[in-house]
Amino acid sequence: MNIRNLFLCLLLAGGMLASCKKSETPKTYTYSVGELKNISLKQFAIKILTDTIPIQYNGGTNEPLTVRLTLPAGVYSVPQSITTTPPFNAVFTLHCRVLGAGNLTGVVQTINTAGGTKETPFTFSVGASTTPCVDRVTGYYTGADACSPTHGDAGFDAVISTPDPAWEKVYIQLPLGTLTARVNCNNTLAIDPYNNGAISLTGIGTFDDEHATLYYTITGGTTYNCTTTLTRKPY
Repeated sequence: MNIRNLFLCLLLAGGMLASCKKSETPKTYTYSVGELKNISLKQFAIKILTDTIPIQYNGGTNEPLTVRLTLPAGVYSVPQSITTTPPFNAVFTLHCRVLGAGNLTGVVQTINTAGGTKETPFTFSVGASTTPCVDRVTGYYTGADACSPTHGDAGFDAVISTPDPAWEKVYIQLPLGTLTARVNCNNTLAIDPYNNGAISLTGIGTFDDEHATLYYTITGGTTYNCTTTLTRKPY
């Protein structure tokens, strides 16, 4: 074998070794996921889980982990996943839109840098709403206005919340300001008159499990007859 061929053989062999080295599975480290305990949600409610999923390494050099929750239909988590290096407490906000009360099962998924997945199941209970008329309409929405003459916003975020469900009233946060409305169990909203010095507003509304619709008149120099449609976000 001449020098040139020997050099080519060595070069090819080195490339093969380098290729094999690149394809090696990264080393992973053992870690533990704390158990979720005593989690309960109320129908249509928002529950913030804090310091409930402790994750730490049992030894070795730390590497990042991705944590996400697999949840039953009607329950959503924000954020959808968390990626960081243990030790840490994974914190999620759970949005519950479950229509039926009972016990549910979820899974905490942890994924390491090598793609290995560990699944830790947990259970939590959903309690029946004691104020379903108010609870059904609260939540996060996207909205759009349709006014005559043309006026308003489109594609905005809106929130319907209540400081006290027994009060039977909700706050509706819109770009123009926050409206207050009384919730009736026949799926209607009686909007309190609104006045911010520049405009005044009177109106009514309706709602179901997916939408809230407001019909109102704005007066402030020009009179506008408006319909605002709010569509519930999936969380």
